[in-house]
Amino acid sequence: MSRKILCLLLSVASLGMFSSCKDEGGNGGGPTDLSQQIVGVYKGDMRVEVPLLSYDRTSLQKIYLTSSGENLAKLELRDFSFGLPGEEIPVGDIVVEDIDLKATGDAENATITLEPKTVTVTLSPEIGSAQVAINGTVVAGKLSLTINVSEALAVDRVNVTFSGDKMASDNESTEALMTTMTFDDEIVVGQPVIDGTNVLFYVADTAKAEHLTALVPTIGISAGATVSPASDTEVDFSNGSVRFTVTAEDGIHYTIYTVGWQRKGKYDFEQWTETGAGNAQRLDPDGWASCNAAVALIRQLFPTLYSGDFPVVPVAGHSGEYAAQITTLDTKGQGSMIPKVTSGTVFLGKFNAGKGMSAPMETTEFGILYDQKPLSVTGYYKYKAGPEYYDNKEPMPDGKDSMAISAVLYEVESETETLYGDNIYTSDKVVASAMLSSGEEVAEFTPFELKLKYVKTYNPEAMYKFAVIFSSSKYGALYQGAPGSVLTIDDVEVISE
Repeated sequence: MSRKILCLLLSVASLGMFSSCKDEGGNGGGPTDLSQQIVGVYKGDMRVEVPLLSYDRTSLQKIYLTSSGENLAKLELRDFSFGLPGEEIPVGDIVVEDIDLKATGDAENATITLEPKTVTVTLSPEIGSAQVAINGTVVAGKLSLTINVSEALAVDRVNVTFSGDKMASDNESTEALMTTMTFDDEIVVGQPVIDGTNVLFYVADTAKAEHLTALVPTIGISAGATVSPASDTEVDFSNGSVRFTVTAEDGIHYTIYTVGWQRKGKYDFEQWTETGAGNAQRLDPDGWASCNAAVALIRQLFPTLYSGDFPVVPVAGHSGEYAAQITTLDTKGQGSMIPKVTSGTVFLGKFNAGKGMSAPMETTEFGILYDQKPLSVTGYYKYKAGPEYYDNKEPMPDGKDSMAISAVLYEVESETETLYGDNIYTSDKVVASAMLSSGEEVAEFTPFELKLKYVKTYNPEAMYKFAVIFSSSKYGALYQGAPGSVLTIDDVEVISE
């Protein structure tokens, strides 16, 4: 045999040996990097259990798997939250890097295991830092996953299980917006104005309950989204506000809009809507925001700390059936998260409970879009100050509480711009304002009037927001006040030019 032929045979034999060694790993000649076999977006059912809150809910969700190295995966659960729709407690992004991957079985039916891993993850202010333990498998494009969050602030443990299929592509829209709403009905004298997730329309002064039982809104929404109740169907508004849910094309993201009505310029507190469930269940006044949502969050996260009444409740009114009773609460206090004093507040605008622990002053988004020049605000009130005044947790024996009723008109550049608790009275955006404050006891309903003082010229071409604010403790935004202070209001009217 010639030397050339011998060398050739040896080369072929060596090649076969190396090939056969590589095949022994069970990859069938496929990619040796297991992470490349599982990268993608998985969509399916996610079950979330929070034992401390007796919470158990299943919803549609996505898990993202990417490669973080050879046979290593990065797992992401984005914008995670739990809670009742519209009142979710934010958790944040759960991200776990460098998860070891192992494969078992033959190439066609391989099980790729995400090896158990525990890491410390910094989540939302409500949850804080927590231990996150994950493990799971991917088989034939299906991800089965367990995520256990422990040592989480307030809620202690969150248990998550997921089962979902790998998506061919992740191009479904996540936008879930209501863009327009209109009524073709003579009883509606002011078409709906969408202000964030609050929608308000005006009805004629002569409107009665039977006129509002079958209104038909025409609704514009994001492309590919759905809305419930559906557009161009009869909706009963006779019992107050109605919640509309816009769900994005992906079936996961959604926005809840509260659609309510008022008689032009008049607020009689006759309509209240039941909101929440369990520890968060309450009645909220239609057309108004309140601090009830903040107390609902405290009752959910810290049930052993505070489980008392809500600060804003319906009581016997000056006229009609109901008025709004606003009370300063002793919510006990815990660290920097839960105040000792929670002032009762009702206002035109939006209360964003999700900011309660990360940016407390931004919970109160004061004002609604307003296309008239307000001149004054009238109504009726009663007041009694609580017995013991506090500055945060410190008793102030010489302190005395007082209520505050105020009105503020300010200019904005966009519908989303807003003023908060720390700048509603001081911002250079303010165009006009008025305030009434008193610590004197008023036992019977007594009329009040606020006459707005303009510090800038009103421009009918500009965009404005208008806030009317009622507080049972004037300095509640500074966590000062007397638990037990009670302000009751009714028959509020805004007189405009």
